[in-house]
Amino acid sequence: MMKGPKDKVAKAQFTIDEILKATGGELVRVGAARAVKGISIDTRTMKKGELYIAIIGKSLDGHRFVAQAVKRGAPVVVVSQTEPVAHRRALAKRGAVVVRVPDTTRALGDIAAFHRRRFAPHVFGIAGSNGKSTTKEMLAAILGQRLCVLKPKSSFNNDIGVPLTVLELTSDVQAAVVEMEMNILGGIRRLCEIAQPRTGIITNIGDTHLEFLHDRAGVAQEKSELIEYINGNGTAVLNADDPRVMEIGRKFPTRDVVRFGVEKKADIHATRVRDMGLDGVTFRLNNEAEIHLSALGMHNVVNALAAAAAAQVAGLRLADIVAGLSAYRPLPLRLQVEHFAGLRVIADCYNANPQSMAVALAVLERTGKGRRIAVLGDMLELGAAAAEAHRRVGRQAGEVADLVLVKGQFCRDVALGARAAGLKPKAIVCAQETTAIVEKLVDTVQSGDTILVKGSRANRLEEVVQGLKADYGKKD
Repeated sequence: MMKGPKDKVAKAQFTIDEILKATGGELVRVGAARAVKGISIDTRTMKKGELYIAIIGKSLDGHRFVAQAVKRGAPVVVVSQTEPVAHRRALAKRGAVVVRVPDTTRALGDIAAFHRRRFAPHVFGIAGSNGKSTTKEMLAAILGQRLCVLKPKSSFNNDIGVPLTVLELTSDVQAAVVEMEMNILGGIRRLCEIAQPRTGIITNIGDTHLEFLHDRAGVAQEKSELIEYINGNGTAVLNADDPRVMEIGRKFPTRDVVRFGVEKKADIHATRVRDMGLDGVTFRLNNEAEIHLSALGMHNVVNALAAAAAAQVAGLRLADIVAGLSAYRPLPLRLQVEHFAGLRVIADCYNANPQSMAVALAVLERTGKGRRIAVLGDMLELGAAAAEAHRRVGRQAGEVADLVLVKGQFCRDVALGARAAGLKPKAIVCAQETTAIVEKLVDTVQSGDTILVKGSRANRLEEVVQGLKADYGKKD
């Protein structure tokens, strides 16, 4: 009943008139095509008959590939720039239709919003500094016990990923779970316009995107756009343990509110919480059912409560919630445990901020016997707070780990923090290359060690795990 990335999904179809209506674009080249079947922003994966939208990204401009798109069978292209001579020749030769818009990324969202209005699923929007992907997966696992559910491929949570997810909606989808993450004010409001959520979930407010949002008040303001959107017409699912989240609830009092939490009195709550180390966590849900999560860390109890609260809004039964949470398995690179050669490796390399670093180090601390090794990378988009945030992480790591290896621009700050916590200089290694970290680990690790690998995605620390698995056997 779950729609995932491997399922065959009917492609969204649009006439040329619908594309023009959705985007407000200008028809600058008339061709033979009258409609498209499917939307693509990547010529490497596009199929014949799909509309190609030339997205301008951080490192690549999709306009460079317009000629390639029409050669691969795109009957219509959406652009924001005048075509170079080579493109005009390709377009004329293939008889392609060209629609010009001011902003191709916005046009993608506009087309997705048009498609969204064709259907009436229960859409759940999830915002927050941490836990969005885990909550999404847990909620989808619960909803999938009874409903046909659409969820994003990976963390499709921005103004590109959300539209691509919405474009997979079909008439059989009863519920859709969408992550929402932006680093500018107004960003989540735009995602709401596209996905049109009925239930909004805020997991927590932490130190994310401080380079752009400045402080937690700015982060809270951005996340509040989700609740502002559903205000009066939907249900807010809020973390009762987070004062800033509850303040959002007071600022935008929705018709229906469901609160979840461990520390504060809440509609959905946990008791008898037990951290089982690498075996996960257990708790009683509303004193009615015993839950065992395969996810590591006490913070995942809160994520499970968020998912349970949202599922209750959709009318799922307690038995469905228990079955869904029991079926949940951690996503790759998110506190994912691997065992090999007598080692325990905890890979948490998808993203990082001060709060997620703290919970990952807390997981490392509770791993039982053997040495603890922390491999840490940079936390990004922290602005002026970056140096102190990395020193604070270093202090936390120094209190937990026997050996700390650091990669990235802020490795010196992490090292200073670790030394301040009492870790000896010889137990702290700074490196700018993944290979150097792998070599140090291969020379150092021994059976029984637990290794946490944690950093922002840009650090590519998953290569440490891959390298360690490949090279460990070379030790004498």
